[in-house]
Amino acid sequence: MKCSFSLTCTIIIKIINLLKRTITLKSNLIALCFFLCSSSLFSQTVQITSSTFPNPAATSCTNTFVDAGVLLLCINATFNGSTVNVSGNVIDVDLIHTLGPICLGALSQTTHNINMGMLPANTYTVNVNGFLNGTSVSTMTSTLTVVSCCSASPAFSLSNSDTICEGDSIAFSSLGAGLTSTKWYENNVLASSGANFGKRFNSPGAYQIKLVASDASCSDSLTKTIQVNAIPSLDLGADTAICSNESYSLWALNADSVIWSDGSTADSLWVDTAGTYSAMVYSGGCSIMDEIVISLIQPPMVNIGSDTTLCMGDSLVLDATLAGGSYLWQDNSTSSSLVARDSGTYWVQVKAANGCVSTASLIVTIDTSCTVSLNENRINPNFSLFPNPVKDKLFFTIDLKENEKINVQILDTKGQLLMEKTNVYPSSVNDGFDVSSLPKGFYILSLSVDSNQYSKAFVKAE
Repeated sequence: MKCSFSLTCTIIIKIINLLKRTITLKSNLIALCFFLCSSSLFSQTVQITSSTFPNPAATSCTNTFVDAGVLLLCINATFNGSTVNVSGNVIDVDLIHTLGPICLGALSQTTHNINMGMLPANTYTVNVNGFLNGTSVSTMTSTLTVVSCCSASPAFSLSNSDTICEGDSIAFSSLGAGLTSTKWYENNVLASSGANFGKRFNSPGAYQIKLVASDASCSDSLTKTIQVNAIPSLDLGADTAICSNESYSLWALNADSVIWSDGSTADSLWVDTAGTYSAMVYSGGCSIMDEIVISLIQPPMVNIGSDTTLCMGDSLVLDATLAGGSYLWQDNSTSSSLVARDSGTYWVQVKAANGCVSTASLIVTIDTSCTVSLNENRINPNFSLFPNPVKDKLFFTIDLKENEKINVQILDTKGQLLMEKTNVYPSSVNDGFDVSSLPKGFYILSLSVDSNQYSKAFVKAE
């Protein structure tokens, strides 16, 4: 069974007060009330029934009291004192009670006279809160007006909002008349004795600005809170040069919002063209802007040729040489060139001295229907080159028929003819080819015999 304390128990209490009978009857009625209601109304053991301010009227130069009426439903509930907290124009008066696990049912009405101290002239909202075992169980709210007992008026105005950004300034101007002196305090530290006061707030936080106004006989004060919010942080970095085949990310983090120079509002912006880029970030009503200049540098030009078909046993030198460059091929080798002998995709990454990287690739296909060896009716000629690598003279040997003439060519890796001897006997070139004038690199020596052609790659050393 659930019942309303304000309805059921209040009625029973009135009946108790009307009855002019024995104490036993009154006690039975009280017990009946708690038998019906104690399980659902334990939290209502402490009831704030009134909140009044006794005469005389509250003034700023005298202590102000509040009379708090309290109804206790359990005779063993203990009052442990009160606390008063003033925050702006709100005053909380907390009446602290404790109670064990057993409620001894009885009704007790009492009034506590609580001193709230001297309050500055203002209109306040006063909350009288009944606490039981650490929990607020009843509240009564009333309005209190405290008048100044001093003719000196501490009113003042602000040249800016009371919520500003780090680095902003405020001028405080006294509005009082007939004052003999004014003193300005910042967080209770004297800051100025002039009629007016100005300050630049260079650090975020809450500042209490108090004006103490005095006339010939008394002083009064007024305090206002200034909230200074931090400027958000933003650093797009130093002006930067990027490779024209790359993009660069700009970031603006830890802000409520951001607007980039292109109108976008994401946390980051990716750029790949030269220009000036800026961002404006906002946080806590404050903002800051930064900008960065992006310039472009050109990546290296790399060309190792186009897709190629080779005969079985043939090879192709892929040359990516770049002055001051470094290299990485698909097989993780790091030379400036690579010999391709098998089918597949060949690629190289070349990093220039300016830090930019370019990639080139080609596909090599081996045609098994052709060969660079002798035709089917010719014995293997045992074609060989020496020394390889070579510095000055290059020699070759090959098995040929008697009195058979040959054509001898030296080509670069792009097939350009560099040296040639035509329609000669092999014995006429036994003294070798003088290749000392060739630059360091890869080359091909090609022999033509009748309709057959034989090729060997060699390396020209320094």
